[in-house]
Amino acid sequence: MSPSVEIAFKMKFFNGTNYTLWAFKMKVFLMSKGLWDAVNGGAAVTAAQEQQAHAAIVLNLSYAQLLHVVCTENARDEWSALARVHRTHDMASRLWLKEKIASFKYTTPDMTFHVMEPEQMVLKMNGA
Repeated sequence: MSPSVEIAFKMKFFNGTNYTLWAFKMKVFLMSKGLWDAVNGGAAVTAAQEQQAHAAIVLNLSYAQLLHVVCTENARDEWSALARVHRTHDMASRLWLKEKIASFKYTTPDMTFHVMEPEQMVLKMNGA
């Protein structure tokens, strides 16, 4: 038998920017640990799994973001609170992003950053 392999996971604290990418990485991390059901409300979740999911989310937040989840009691509520704050669903946000995409101009000398910028705008638009 092979020994279990622990996945090294290093992630910057979520500071309020790039919520969509942070949420994706956190979801994949929780799934890799078998903890996503604590957020998703899937199958029966043990108290230990709930505590681990809760800790994983809270320990990956900056102090400013902790204010949004300090009154929550479980991982599902924390996930919802962060989504409520950082995912904008209103029409004004969508229109602003569409305008920003339509008026996008090449401004950086590095082509990689030039390509990444509109991709991030589209990602935000899909999350809006």
